[in-house]
Order: sequence, then C-alpha cells, then structure tokens
Amino acid sequence: MLIAQVLINALVLGCLYACIAIGFSLVWGVLNVINLIHGSLIVLGAYLAWGLYQSLSIDPWYVLIVAAPLFFIFGYLLQRLLLNQVITAPVLVTLTLTFGLDLILNNAMIYYFKADYRKLSLSPPMGSISLFDVVVPVDRLIATGAALALTGVLYLVLRRLRVGRAIVAVRLDRDAAVLMGVDVKSIYAIAFGLGAALAGCAGVLMALIFPISPLTSSTFLGKAFAGACRGRGGNLHGPGARDDALFRAVDRVPDRPASWAAGPEGFRMTRSNLALLLLIGCLAALPLFGGPYALRLGTIACMYAILALSWNVVGGFAGYPSFATAAFFGFGAYATGVLINDGLPLSLSILATLAASLLLAALLGIVLLRLRGHYFAIASLSLVEVLRELVNNATDLTGGGMGLNIPLASGSGILADATFFFYAMWALLLATALMVIAVSMSKLGFGLACIRQNETASDMVGLNSTLYKSIAFGLSACFVSAGGGLYAAWVHYIDPSDVFDILYSVKPIVMALMGGLGSPLGVVCGAFLYLGLEEVVWRN
Repeated sequence: MLIAQVLINALVLGCLYACIAIGFSLVWGVLNVINLIHGSLIVLGAYLAWGLYQSLSIDPWYVLIVAAPLFFIFGYLLQRLLLNQVITAPVLVTLTLTFGLDLILNNAMIYYFKADYRKLSLSPPMGSISLFDVVVPVDRLIATGAALALTGVLYLVLRRLRVGRAIVAVRLDRDAAVLMGVDVKSIYAIAFGLGAALAGCAGVLMALIFPISPLTSSTFLGKAFAGACRGRGGNLHGPGARDDALFRAVDRVPDRPASWAAGPEGFRMTRSNLALLLLIGCLAALPLFGGPYALRLGTIACMYAILALSWNVVGGFAGYPSFATAAFFGFGAYATGVLINDGLPLSLSILATLAASLLLAALLGIVLLRLRGHYFAIASLSLVEVLRELVNNATDLTGGGMGLNIPLASGSGILADATFFFYAMWALLLATALMVIAVSMSKLGFGLACIRQNETASDMVGLNSTLYKSIAFGLSACFVSAGGGLYAAWVHYIDPSDVFDILYSVKPIVMALMGGLGSPLGVVCGAFLYLGLEEVVWRN
C-alpha cells in the first residue's frame, strides 16, 4: 500500500506541475519567449488566494474565477506594452527583459508580504478520503480536478475556438498565418495572457499544498521549465529551401584570420584582454582599503565574474544557451564539502572537484550537445533538477534536504577568514580569465566562432563540432564547480535549494548580456554591474 500511496501523491503533484508547465510551454512555443516571470506569477496567484481567504474568507475555488481574468489582463497588457517591443529580437534579449520583470515583481512581493513562509489552511479542514489504506486529502483531490479542468479548457480553446486555431497557426508558421490575415500581435498578446492566467490559477491551487513565499518563485520556474519538454515548433520550410540555405551557409563560416595562420603571432594579447587582466589586478587591492563588508562584496563579485566568464565560453563563443551553470555550481559545492568532511585539504578538494566536473561535463556534453536551440536549453536545465534530486536522496553522503555542514578552519578570525576566501576566489577568477583568453585566441575559439555563426556549414567543411562543443562545455563547467566549492567552504553550510538555485543559471546570462556576449572584459564588467544593482535593490 505504500507504493500505491506514493503513486497517488505523485499523480496529484504531477497534475499540478502539468498545469504550471502548460502555461510556460504555450508562451515559449508561440512567442519563442523564455518567460522567466512565470514563477513569480505563480507565487502572486498563491498570495491572491491566501489574501482573499484571510481577509474575506473566500474559498480558493472561487478565487480561481477572479484570478483567471485578472492574470489574463495582466499578461495581455505586459506583452502588448513591453514584450512586443522586442519580440523579434534574439531569445536572450527577451530572456533579459523577463528576468528584469521577474526581479521587479519578486522584490515587490518581498516588500509587501516579506520573505516569511505562509500556508493557506482551510477552516474547518475538508478531511480526507481513505480507500484500501490509501489516504487522499479532499482539498488536494479537488485541486487535482481543477488542474485537469484548466488543462481541458485550454485544449478546447486551442482546438475548438477560432482564436485557438489562430494561436496554433502562428506557432506552426507565423508567415503563413500573416498571409491568411491573422493579427499576429494580438495572438501573441492573447497567448501570453493565457499563459499568465494558467500561472495565476496554478498558484491558487499550489497555495493549498505548499507554503508560499516570494523565495519559492525560482523553484516553480524550474518545475515549469523542466516540464515544458516539447519546446517550440519545428521549421516547416520544404526540403528545397533547406538545401538552398545549407549550401549558401558555407559562405558564412568566418574566414581564418591571417594572424591565426601565422603561428605564435596569432596569440597576441588584445587591448580588451589586457584591460581585463588589469581590472582583475586592481581588484586584488580591495583588502587594503575595505573591511569585512567590502571583502564579502568582493568575494561575491569574483564568484559572479567566474560564473559569467565560464558561461561565456559556451553561450558567447559557441552560441549555445546553456542553463547548466546551477547544476555544476551545486555539484562543485557538494563535492568539495564532502571531500573536506572526509579530511581532505581545501586545495586538494578544489582540484579534485575541478577535475571531476571537467570529466563529467565533457561526457555529458557528448550527449547533450547533439541537441540545439531550445532543446539543448531544456536538456541542460534538466541537469539541475537531476543533480538536486540525487543530492536530496543521498542523505548518508550529503545530508539530503537537511543540508551539509562544512567545518571551520581552526584558529581563523573573521577578518582573516574573509581575506583568505576573497583571495582564493580572486585567484580562481584570474585562472578563469586566463582560460577564457586562451580559448578566444586559440584554434578552439576559432572553431566555436564557426559553430556560432553556422554549425551546419562548419560540419560540412570538416569541423568536429561535437568535440569542440564538448571541450568548451567541460572548460565552462570545471571553473563553475571550483567556484561552487570555494563558496561552500566560505559559507560553511549548504543545502540543495541554495546551491542548485536556478538563478545561478540565469544570472550569468544576464551579466553576459549586460556586458556584451563574447567579450571577456564586457562579461566581467556586466557581472560587477549586476552585483551593484542587486546590492542596491536588496539594501533598499
């Protein structure tokens, strides 16, 4: 009966997670927008249910009637007024915009509701149903039915209504839909509104099961992202058009620079790279002028720069939208923490973590990097969920959900400890910068540039794109893991929800976009700028 109870619980949660993922997938498939505000909309819907029940004693089932039109209108206006301005821009641009909107909404909820967890408890309780020793709470059963009903309503809208068929048409072929007289801008806004309505209603249902807090938005976003397994629709161009584009694409492979062919002369240090090393060198003087607070900010700045530079190898040089940063950050944190607890020194623990993550990422890259675009993004994000669940279940080794304590260095004071970890993180940042500079000026960097501009053409001219991408993926992951290991030793306590936070995958992308994709100096400046903005927001 235990197995039956587990299966029933999984079915209930699966229906609710499906409701979360469907709204996210609708926006992604129709608008080609990775909607990072989706998690905050879910939490906002949960707060709407909690607030109306606490103040007016309105049951969550009736709140659904209010939430659906409210969130639809909010999503419709958001797309019309903001997202529509950048709808034709690259994916990473819309990702940055939705990430900024998510920060605004999330911090607004923290301001008004605080970060405390709240639970919607019905009074009187609705009881439970017991059948053959399998117990199902009535409120969860009704929530499951409501989630299935919402999914069914969306299906009927897409299949039976004229506007639904227009949404499907735009998803399959936008240009053909325009020729048939479909108002694409209106359809985009309606699709985004439907996604927001589903998110808000899912939040109302989630409030019955989970404690709610603005801090849980990233968890719901991760569930939605991982569940949106279908990605966007494929290209419907005919074989002739694809073949013509294929042969013309060969001309887009970047010409090999003359200096690159000239041997050592091709490895001259550029001005921007020299400026990057100078900036990192100046950062080393921070302990001479700042106290513990400045050292803390400096350590976080170095860590953010490591994450952004490492992501830039795959995302900037190769053009692959990787969301695996959080997976390797958490892997490094736990690997280092376990090794330190087993008596290995910090330096050897970091080196072992770096080597293990390099090997793991290279092997995973051989499989994952055969995917492209949105499919690779989803596969890379799934690594975060997989590793987090593995850590949660390996309680004897990692402590599971209770977290892992890492011993303090004996005899070290607060200032000495802060100074040590600042210089340790700074040294890792310097090593990461040197690696990125070396890659950018090497044959590997040239190959990644070819892949970014046209991977199909690169394969045609004999470039082993899978090998190049796997090496880049491994180099990107190993320095992130080392940074996670230093972070774990610095804070002395880690848990899965902290080190596997999806924001560790999103933040480096935003930093790279703020500074300039592909530019090591710009990426580091973007990381420092992002930290400054983040600190100002949190302090106020």
